[in-house]
Amino acid sequence: MFAKIIRKLGWVVFLSIPVLILAFSLSKAGDAQGPEGTPDPALGSSQTGSGAEQLPIEPGSTPPAPVQSGSPSGTYIGPEGELLYSNPEALQAQQVLTSTTPVTETVGAYFNISASNFIPREGIATRAYGGAGCAYRTSSSGFFTSDLQLPKGAKIITIRAQYYDSSPVDGNIFLYSFDGTGNYQQLAQASTSGASGYETTYSPPVNYTVDNENESLALILDYATVNDSSLRFCNIRITYTREASLPMVSK
Repeated sequence: MFAKIIRKLGWVVFLSIPVLILAFSLSKAGDAQGPEGTPDPALGSSQTGSGAEQLPIEPGSTPPAPVQSGSPSGTYIGPEGELLYSNPEALQAQQVLTSTTPVTETVGAYFNISASNFIPREGIATRAYGGAGCAYRTSSSGFFTSDLQLPKGAKIITIRAQYYDSSPVDGNIFLYSFDGTGNYQQLAQASTSGASGYETTYSPPVNYTVDNENESLALILDYATVNDSSLRFCNIRITYTREASLPMVSK
C-alpha cells in the first residue's frame, strides 16, 4: 500500500519537472536584453517608465498651440475691402513690416498745342485755317490765346515754336503769368525767323516753377502786322520737368 503511494508521488514529481522548467524560461524571457543592454520589451508591449526610449518628435508634427477663446485675430477686411486691425499690437506690427519711403525722380515732359486751338483774345481778331494745325490772322490786329495747364511745381524749361514764315516781319509767341489782382509777368518769348518755309525756334531758357495756387498761365500768339498766310503758327511746345513718384520701396 505504502509502495503504491510512493510510486504515485514519483509520477507527480516527474510530470511537474517540465512545467517548472517552462515557467522558469518564460520568466527569464521577460528580462531579455536589447542590443544596447537595455530591457527589450516583448512584441506588442509598451513602456512608459524611465527605462523606455523616447522617440523624437519629427519636424512639422508638433501640435499647434490651442487657440484661446475670445482672442482677437489681429486683422479683418472692412466694408470697402480695406485691411483693418482689431488691436494696436497688430497695427504696430503691420506698420513695421510695411514701412516705406517715397522715392521721386526728375523727369522731362512736354505740353503741345496746335495754333488752330488758340482763340481770339479781342473781338476784332479773326483768323483762317492754314492746314496741318496751322492758323494765320486775317484781321489787321488782335491776338490769340490759350491757357497753359501744367502740374504744380513743374519747372518750365523752354518754349518751342513751329511755324511757316515767308514774311519779312517776325511773329512772336509769349508766355505770361497772371495773379488775378491786376498783375502780370512775361515769362518767355520765342520769335519766328523770317526765313521762307517751315521753321522751328526756341525761347531762351525759362526755368520758371509753376504755382497753380497763386497764378494762371497763358500762351499768346502775336502775328505783328501780318494778316495773310505768309505767317502761320503751327505748333507750340512747352518743355518742362516734374518730380515723378517711383514705386514705394519697403525697408
